[in-house]
Amino acid sequence: MKPLAIAQSLKSTRRYRWSSLVLGVAFSLLAAIPVRAAERLVFAFHQLEFYLPVSSLKTFAKDGTVDKDLGSFFGLLKLNPEAQALFRSALVYTNKDNEEAPLRKPYPASQVLYSPIGVSALRNLGIMIQTSPNQNGFYAMRSAIILSAADPEGLSLLGIMIHFPTKNIRIDLSKALQLSNRRLTLSKLTDETDQLIEAQAQKEAAAEGPVNPATLPPVQVPGPYQFTKQTLELTDSRRNNRPVPTDVYIPDFKGNPPASIPVVVFSHGLGETRTFMEPALKLLASYGFVAAAPEHIGSDKGQQERLLGGAASEIFQNSEFYNRPLDVSFVLDTLEQKNSTEFGGRLNLKQVGAFGHSFGGYTVLVLGGATVDFKRLRKECESDYLVQSVNVSLLLQCRALELESSPQAALLTSGQLQDPRVKGVIAISPVTSAILGQSGLNRVQVPVMLVGGGKDPAAPLVPEQTQAFNWLTEPDRYLVSAKYFSHTPDLAKLINRITLPGVTTDELDERLELFLKNMREVGLAFMQVYAAGRAEYRPYLTPSYVQSLLQSSSVQSLENKSDVKVRFNLIRSFPPDQLEQILRQLP
Repeated sequence: MKPLAIAQSLKSTRRYRWSSLVLGVAFSLLAAIPVRAAERLVFAFHQLEFYLPVSSLKTFAKDGTVDKDLGSFFGLLKLNPEAQALFRSALVYTNKDNEEAPLRKPYPASQVLYSPIGVSALRNLGIMIQTSPNQNGFYAMRSAIILSAADPEGLSLLGIMIHFPTKNIRIDLSKALQLSNRRLTLSKLTDETDQLIEAQAQKEAAAEGPVNPATLPPVQVPGPYQFTKQTLELTDSRRNNRPVPTDVYIPDFKGNPPASIPVVVFSHGLGETRTFMEPALKLLASYGFVAAAPEHIGSDKGQQERLLGGAASEIFQNSEFYNRPLDVSFVLDTLEQKNSTEFGGRLNLKQVGAFGHSFGGYTVLVLGGATVDFKRLRKECESDYLVQSVNVSLLLQCRALELESSPQAALLTSGQLQDPRVKGVIAISPVTSAILGQSGLNRVQVPVMLVGGGKDPAAPLVPEQTQAFNWLTEPDRYLVSAKYFSHTPDLAKLINRITLPGVTTDELDERLELFLKNMREVGLAFMQVYAAGRAEYRPYLTPSYVQSLLQSSSVQSLENKSDVKVRFNLIRSFPPDQLEQILRQLP
């Protein structure tokens, strides 16, 4: 690093440390000084108002006592004793024992809430949670959350109410009901879409005829090869020495490598690391693929840790919209340099497979030719606040508007980020609807598999994957829908434990692992076909094969435990008229 850069870095570090110290002291003092706290919740519906003292909630939280005011509130909502107990649990739940909770302490909480995404989320919420009629509660909520995080008892819903800095916390019920209705509508449409996908999968499977897995090449776990994992501390000098640390999984061919070694690259999601899908990377390596996984420094877990520690001011850098694809291309350039010296020129870098999750899904679609549609993005981001509240991924997508007038905008709109070496793409829970749109996805000219979950609140199946699927014009396109999958496995576990109380935790975990195993095998088959050129794996990429998975003995044994099915379908087409009916009803 140059002396000037070192000096600037030290200066920056000292500034953040000093601000951390000052703010830490300030939060401690604020937590100790008596400040005005909210006295009551005001539930407003047009001209009608209902009042609930915060003291009633404090007493209820402490010992379960339901006073007259709270009793009236429960009666109005028709909450039975079980629902009341759940409400009490929600009031007192605290994150003080969760070491990984980003809002566990006041300074990290302030960092998140002052970041661009934190500000957008709070402003949306503040339209419903107000300080007075039509007064956005943004500032009051931010203050209350930070002070609650400074409380020795930890951040809690009750703590936020107690620390709310105005006498009244006004809940605009008309707006809250609008949001609730939109969420219910999206959930209903997602269920309907999943049923249509299942019907379409059965129709396509019937037209194809049955597939006998016993006649297909193997996809069992693991494959025939041992492998090693190498970590490359790469730096791209063309981009101000941007670090691109990369894990490379290399098969051991025992001195007898094939003439052509296929290559696959993985792009992780926002706040994740390059090991997020390590089981899939290991499976690919065990089947003879060289699998590479770069870390996207400006949008990884480390960036979030820097934000929480005061060394960054945003959850991700907006330059990640173009730096992520460039990271992948740089890794492929590096492999080309190593090809002759370390791989005997055998790496097939003219036909690379790429897969990514969430923000990484966007990344690999751009590598496949997709472009950013700023006009559509602006329209979506300027729409009703409820749209962003229902589709959380818009908080990420809309930040690309900050680049619209930048010199880098041409990179995003012209197709310059496409890498011609990438010949097949799997995008898992990708964000697509606003930032890429129909015009951007029309430009993808490589085979694509989109994967979406029916329980994904972050990147909902209907606007983010189903719609994107019909925008693709590439003939080799696949849509995989999993009804009970969410944005991540951990989120799927959480949501399903809440929404499927009749199914045990062990059953839910077993079902999830079965889906992940099946998905890894289908993903392996996709890469065998489009990165390794092995057409004999094509039968795995059919509705018939996935239908056969649902009829297998391992799945049946799970089905017999409860009424909840392992819903996992693959289709090659979606009737446009049916999709249009769904999209017209989108909130």
